[in-house]
Amino acid sequence: MCKIMSRFVKRTVILALSILVPAFAEGEASASAWALEPGKAQLILTGAYSSADTLIDSDGETIDLQNFTKSDTRLYLEFGLFKNLMFVGQTGYQFIDFQGAGSDVDFTDFEETKLGLQYQVKRKEGMAASFLVFYIVDGGLDDPRLNLGGSNDEVEVRALLGQSRSLRPEEDPAWVWFYDVQLGSRYDLNSNDIGRWQVDLTAGMKLKSKWMGLAQLYGVNIKEQKNGNFIIPSTKQAKLELSFAYQIKPGQYIQLGAMRTLAGRNVVRETGLFTGIWRKF
Repeated sequence: MCKIMSRFVKRTVILALSILVPAFAEGEASASAWALEPGKAQLILTGAYSSADTLIDSDGETIDLQNFTKSDTRLYLEFGLFKNLMFVGQTGYQFIDFQGAGSDVDFTDFEETKLGLQYQVKRKEGMAASFLVFYIVDGGLDDPRLNLGGSNDEVEVRALLGQSRSLRPEEDPAWVWFYDVQLGSRYDLNSNDIGRWQVDLTAGMKLKSKWMGLAQLYGVNIKEQKNGNFIIPSTKQAKLELSFAYQIKPGQYIQLGAMRTLAGRNVVRETGLFTGIWRKF
């Protein structure tokens, strides 16, 4: 475990510096249904390390692997443009090492890059509903068993619904529960069809004024794909993430959590750790 954490921390710190220093010199995470006010911004840097010793095949049977490790560092940005409209962007870098199931992969490169606009159609009494459209520039490993990104440029459309309420409005308004539901699909610009459906569910509770607990469930269904002369079989995955976030100071949180692939088809069964830094401006 010490060796895993050392490798994870080293890669995350190196990549964080390579991304953040140029960004601030010129002066990630997922979207939620609530839009930022014009001129406000939120920056999220996340790092994750996962491993697996089995792969779930198309029949639901497990195949032993010689090795699978993956580390990702992602930078996510929201910026309020106008009332109810904000820019959303995400990019990242990943390392994948895989041996097993007839493959040998050693991949290091940028992940897919997302550039989008989110419009909030309604916000009332703690509830928010939005639509989000991304243009996705292809990147990352083109093997959905190991990496769920697409193999071509895509357009992603999402519908988002969120709700938050105080648990003890009269005694202590700092206790708040919330949920966020997202439904999305991707249109492949090369094959000209919808190749992916997904649902993201988030439930959380803000405890007092500093602590927040989160449970997130991600479900993905990717159609069979063609990559040159190769056929990539359809992929399904259900993944759970549990985490806590602590407010270091107003507008700044640090997040620590764990993830696990619960079920799927043609996908590695990952177990991992992740950390994140959130900053609002």
